[in-house]
Amino acid sequence: MDFSNYKFRCSSLYKLMTEPKTKEAKERGDLSQTTISYLQEIFLEEKYKRRNEFSSKYIEKGLAQEEQAITLYTRAKGVYLQKNTTRLYNEFLTGEPDAFIGDQIQGCEKGIDFKCSWSIFTFPFYETELDPQYKWQNTGYLALTGAGEWETSYCLVNATANLVLNEKKAIWYKLGCPDEDSEEYIKKCIEVEKNLIFNRADFRKEDPGFDFHCPVWEFDIPLEERVKSFATIRSEEEIEIVYNKVKRCRAYLNEMAGIKEPQLIEA
Repeated sequence: MDFSNYKFRCSSLYKLMTEPKTKEAKERGDLSQTTISYLQEIFLEEKYKRRNEFSSKYIEKGLAQEEQAITLYTRAKGVYLQKNTTRLYNEFLTGEPDAFIGDQIQGCEKGIDFKCSWSIFTFPFYETELDPQYKWQNTGYLALTGAGEWETSYCLVNATANLVLNEKKAIWYKLGCPDEDSEEYIKKCIEVEKNLIFNRADFRKEDPGFDFHCPVWEFDIPLEERVKSFATIRSEEEIEIVYNKVKRCRAYLNEMAGIKEPQLIEA
């Protein structure tokens, strides 16, 4: 195995860019334990031809409701977006951004990556800065496309009917499988609907036959309050920092593969 040309996913760049904990390790240019663990995972995947797949209800919602997030953003911001369906590559990175403004994604005016928040309690109402995890992802997209700006936009879009039903089913089991007209069960199902549905009319369009537990609905959240965006501005210096870290990580992978004598790297 030779990792000299390995391309890292933009969505995982933060694992490469994490700094080691101690000042001495930083000064030596050591890789962090987070980075080392991620590189070890990559090595196992490549050596044994397997993938460490991870899924959750949060990921499921993000994948299922991406189109709804794009629609919400378009309505809230009054702009036209193009959905990207192409995986991009350069010498160091690969990624598949969500959407962009412009005629084509290469050299586009601006790109947008969407995060579908699970509930109001995971939506960044009070955040003022972008999570570094997504800042590095955006930097990767900027490098791949040549764009001058990339946004991470959090969107409060409805969960799918299936996800809502799954949450209700989990509550039913947790309560010991009560009668479906149980007062406690109905009360908790109403809370599920309130926590996962932010515009009932839109939800009805997707699933007209859904059986609501909430008899009177007055819990819609205004459109403009359901989108919050953070911009990452293109920085050639930060792109170069990413490329240098990629080179360092490729070298570490090659050391694991026996292409060079392994070196002890402290976290």
